[in-house]
Amino acid sequence: MAKTPPKDYFASVMFPGTKKLSIVSKRVGTKERLHQIAVVTNESVADRIVEALNHHQGALEKLDVPAQKRIAELELVLKNERAAFHELRVKNNGLLHENDRLKRDLERANLARDAAQAKARDAAGLTHPALSQG
Repeated sequence: MAKTPPKDYFASVMFPGTKKLSIVSKRVGTKERLHQIAVVTNESVADRIVEALNHHQGALEKLDVPAQKRIAELELVLKNERAAFHELRVKNNGLLHENDRLKRDLERANLARDAAQAKARDAAGLTHPALSQG
């Protein structure tokens, strides 16, 4: 969807022979019309007013405000949290592999124990011949 141009855009105009700046609204359309909406004497105040009005109309993509600083802080926190998550995931995977290895070792030890117990029973003659064939 294409971005529609603003209905108005705003500018500051200094008229010759005066120290006053006029904030004007310029209509977008077939005829160029300037409408004075404010008068100021400080150029930086005029610039801020024009910037805010244009931002309100959508003419500016970005207006530097304290929120931009907060966004940058949150992006840094997110980056740090992602790194911490990655470290924990790697550690977790290592622990899972270690757990699997220990389970295999336990299973092998149980099998060896059972085999040793069966051999010991056979050597002691505790096994009944009828039970060993079935």
